[in-house]
Amino acid sequence: MKDFATLLEPHLTRRQVRSLIEKMIPLYLVKFGTGSGTVYSLSDSFIKSSDTIYKAIGIGMQELIKRGDVVNVQNDDLNTGNV
Repeated sequence: MKDFATLLEPHLTRRQVRSLIEKMIPLYLVKFGTGSGTVYSLSDSFIKSSDTIYKAIGIGMQELIKRGDVVNVQNDDLNTGNV
């Protein structure tokens, strides 16, 4: 929590950060540990949905390239996410 609070300090209070993180736990984050030893990781469901979105963007970009709507994009860029 401390790292999140430090990153967001210019924009949110510590209390607001805590509330935001707690709301993110069921959807995007998994919480391990307690107190100062708490660690947060991305949830499996978030990772799976991100993969799906990434694949959809790749398919869309390939279609735009076929139509000629996008130029100067290498196929390698699509595979590595450098679009």
